[in-house]
Amino acid sequence: SSQGASPLLFAVQEQSTNAFLALLAAGADPSLSTKKGDCPLMNATRRDLFFVQELLKAGADIHGQSSDGWTPLIVACRRGTPAMVLAMLDAGADVNVFDAYGWTPLRHAIRAGSLEMIQMLLEHGAEPNRYKKDRWPLALAAAHHGDVEIMQALLNHGLDVDVRDLEGQTALMAAARNGDEKMISFLLDAGAAPGIRDARGLTAWHLASLSGQFQIATMLAKSMTEDQLSPTQKVKVYFDLDAPLASNVSVVGSFNGWVSDADKMTRRTDDGWWYVELEVYPLAYVYKFVVDNNWIPDPLSREYRIDPYEETKNSFFRAEDRLVGTRPERPASTASSLYPVTFTYQNRKARSVALVGEFNGWNTDANLMKLVKVGRWETTVNLPEGDYAYKFHVDGEWLVDPTNEWTKVLERVTNSLIQVSAPVVDGPDAAGSGTESPGP
Repeated sequence: SSQGASPLLFAVQEQSTNAFLALLAAGADPSLSTKKGDCPLMNATRRDLFFVQELLKAGADIHGQSSDGWTPLIVACRRGTPAMVLAMLDAGADVNVFDAYGWTPLRHAIRAGSLEMIQMLLEHGAEPNRYKKDRWPLALAAAHHGDVEIMQALLNHGLDVDVRDLEGQTALMAAARNGDEKMISFLLDAGAAPGIRDARGLTAWHLASLSGQFQIATMLAKSMTEDQLSPTQKVKVYFDLDAPLASNVSVVGSFNGWVSDADKMTRRTDDGWWYVELEVYPLAYVYKFVVDNNWIPDPLSREYRIDPYEETKNSFFRAEDRLVGTRPERPASTASSLYPVTFTYQNRKARSVALVGEFNGWNTDANLMKLVKVGRWETTVNLPEGDYAYKFHVDGEWLVDPTNEWTKVLERVTNSLIQVSAPVVDGPDAAGSGTESPGP
């Protein structure tokens, strides 16, 4: 095929046993892969053990990787059966290989929730403490999954129960965020240290308390000292956002487990800004606003932190810097301070195009563009004054604007730049925004 699919691959996909055996007998290459690295063995692991066994007998490459780094063993862990996994292991599959996303076969098996697969992998040398530093340690993944039998199997093979991720989080914290009493009790019995603090100074007890998991907080407190529990007194902070055209706004962050509807905001009667007051511990936090399902940083934030996993920008604050009663006077919220900006993209072959940028939290579903005529995609958004990085999301690819020479680099990634300013009014008939960017 145009993608490099071989007749043998088609036979596996169609589960045509006669054609499959005939092709092998005729000397078909059992390891021939497509342009994306998909091969007959990977496809067979999604279908039938018979095809897997015959391909292995024919010498299929057990270590081949697809474009996303998946090996036949990884595919078996995600979509196959324990018997498929065992066949790969018996054939000498690398049990500790990383895929393109930094996941091992063991991490995929945890995601699948298969205790039998996990035990097989561990017995064949899978390392429970092996992970890429920019990904979750397996202890946190297992705690998030919530199966104590899986956690016990990992601990039996040397799992570090107190391993910390890039943000200082532990398995105990992951369980606290989930409100998983059974997992927390199990981890405490296994020796997990409840006094560990994350990068913001929060313990599992603080996380449980902030999310209203008071029974879990009580359970954790019994194993902690006064110093570990400190601070125990909350302070009241405010959040506000100028979004005159929004219908629904909420604030999410490390203080509420990033639950999008946990802390909804309402419009103030004096200046029209969206507003909410929350009680938090006097520590530091990261957050975003959810505006009509778009996750965006606070445009007024003076500090940001990059999420090490999503590689997106979160706003950052210290509780003492936004105490209730210290909110400065704000200008009245009005849609007249927003200016319509029309974005266009030319591509006759595109099937779907979305506008993504700093103004919509890089949400690929927020501003879908319309095909207004052959090859011309268009959308209009209302933006306040400012400089914004943006791209087009075209059939799954992130592309800069080919008609715009201006760029803005964010976290070493080059994006297109749009500058929005108030229109210059020269007379009573003057109109239009002060949007600038080069191009036709």
